[in-house]
Order: sequence, then structure tokens, then C-alpha cells
Amino acid sequence: MINPISAIKLSNQYAKGSIASRIKTSEKLNKDVFQQIIPLFEKRGSCFLSDLKARYESSMPENKLVQVLPIKQSVYFEQSGYVMLNDDVVAADCYILGIESRKKGKKNNIMIKSLPDFVHESTHIFDYLLNPKYLMNLAKMEKLGIYDKQYYKIYDELFYNPNHIGDFGLKNQANILEQAEIETRKALENIPCEEKIVFLNYMKYSMQTEYNAYDQEYKLVEYLRKTRNFASLKKCKNCNDYYHFPEKIEIINKLIKETIQKERAK
Repeated sequence: MINPISAIKLSNQYAKGSIASRIKTSEKLNKDVFQQIIPLFEKRGSCFLSDLKARYESSMPENKLVQVLPIKQSVYFEQSGYVMLNDDVVAADCYILGIESRKKGKKNNIMIKSLPDFVHESTHIFDYLLNPKYLMNLAKMEKLGIYDKQYYKIYDELFYNPNHIGDFGLKNQANILEQAEIETRKALENIPCEEKIVFLNYMKYSMQTEYNAYDQEYKLVEYLRKTRNFASLKKCKNCNDYYHFPEKIEIINKLIKETIQKERAK
């Protein structure tokens, strides 16, 4: 059985209830943390990474292993908000949270414009901390060896892609969702049942946490622009206007249900 270790999940005091209630908890915890971080930027519109790191980690609701690093030092380079899996792929060692920074003397300086992205990635961290099944499914992906281009092609081009233009040729915005379902069915047609379910769940959880992250990023930017005198921040668009996360989650749930029913009927 794959179990996340206690260091990388929140206790049942927080990680409980329905999906909707956990989303609300994630948003509240993330907001609480950033209420502590925002003052660091108010004097000069920037802060040092060391100060941000200390404030973020001390503001976490429980003592968890989160490494705040400059993006270039992040294990995943241009990516962040990720879990570091250990060699046995049965748990996780820590979370990596990367942020864009610039050198100022001997220190890394963080500009206020990087804060929305930081909120976005922090949302992913809280979603993992509150939803152990996200982490367990990620570990299953590793264990089954299905972290590969074949699967990411489906995810990146058919689901996590606002333009829907790639090798699948989805250029007509009017039938994006219909075509995404058709092409996903084709791509997964001959995939073993277990792999298919694990991958579909991965896409579902990924779509959900991306929806949460873009939503919280949007809300923070609006809050800072209107109430904290950070009008220089670029206004965000509502991500669902072009990503259609809820509709895509419905498609994935439909495919999971059909896959399970087909397997049980054998």
C-alpha cells in the first residue's frame, strides 16, 4: 500500500470532509499564509528570498517539508509546486516551491510581480497537503512507469492547453470539449485498465488543482490591486474563460466511470 508520510500531509484536523470543503480549507490556509507575506512587499515592492522563505515556512499551519527556492535552483527548473518522490516511490520527501528572483548583492530579491505565481504554486502545495489521494495517485504513476511522453501528450494538448492546438489539431474552439473526449478515447483505447484509471485520475486531480490555483491567483491579484495599493500588478483573466476546467473534469469523470463499468462487466 502506498502511504504518504506525515511530513508531507496535513493532519486530519485539516484534511477532512468533501472535495468542496477541502477546496475552501486550501483557500483559507493559503490566504492566511499570504496575509503574513504581503507586508514584506509593501515598503519597496520587493523582498529578499530569505525573508519570504522564513515567513512562508513559519506561517504554515503545521511543520511540513516545503523548500522555497529560486526557480533556477528548483529541481524541476521552470516548474514548481511539485512533490519530490523518494527512490522507493512510496511516499514523498518534500515539496518544492520555486519563485522567480533576481540577485541584489549577495541576496536573491523577489519582486511583487512574482507574488501571483507564488500563490498559484502554493495552492498546489496545499492541495497536496489536504488530499493524500493526489499524492498516492502520483506515486502510482511513477510505480507503473507511465510518466512518459505518450501520456503527457494527452494531458498537455487536450486538457491543460488554453489554445488546444497541437498534434491533435484542435483548432476549432466550438468543439474543443467534444474533440478532447474523442481524441482521449482513441489515445487510451488499448491501454491496460489499471494504467488508464490511474492516468485519468491524475488528469482529474491535476485539472482540479490547476482550477483552484488559477482561481486563487486571480483573487489575490484583484485583492492587491484594489485594497493594498499594488495597482502595478498586471490584471489577471479568469482562467475558466479559456481552460474550461469544470467541463473537462466532467469528461474525465465520465471516462473513469465507463472504464470501471467495462472492467466489472468482464
